[in-house]
Amino acid sequence: MNIGNNYENLNDFKSSINYYTEALRSKELIKSGEFNAQLELNTDFDKDYQYRVYDYEVLFERGTAYMHNNEYMKAISDLNSLIETGKMVGDAYFYIGECYLKMDDTLSACENFDLSKKYGISEAINRAKDYCE
Repeated sequence: MNIGNNYENLNDFKSSINYYTEALRSKELIKSGEFNAQLELNTDFDKDYQYRVYDYEVLFERGTAYMHNNEYMKAISDLNSLIETGKMVGDAYFYIGECYLKMDDTLSACENFDLSKKYGISEAINRAKDYCE
């Protein structure tokens, strides 16, 4: 996932999407809802388990990369999958709203901003003021 983040920071969204997709296929990826705990009995660091990530984190990153790459329907798909995990729900609704704004669907954007506001996302409050009132 870190390589995908690096490419996203360079605005190379196609490469970042490819790395996020590979991360989602990884057997090391922790699925939402799985319990993952490691008992650390010594002070060794840099263990493999410290680099595992959750699927919802990758879905969020890939979804926003799709959005920045103007692939709005793919972004919405990943962000809806994120909502299904129950993680980062307010953020997902906010970015879905952003996608709909980019597609000139203000009604759907406002619906998602309203949902995002319920999770306390302050950017959604501002967007709703700008586009929905």
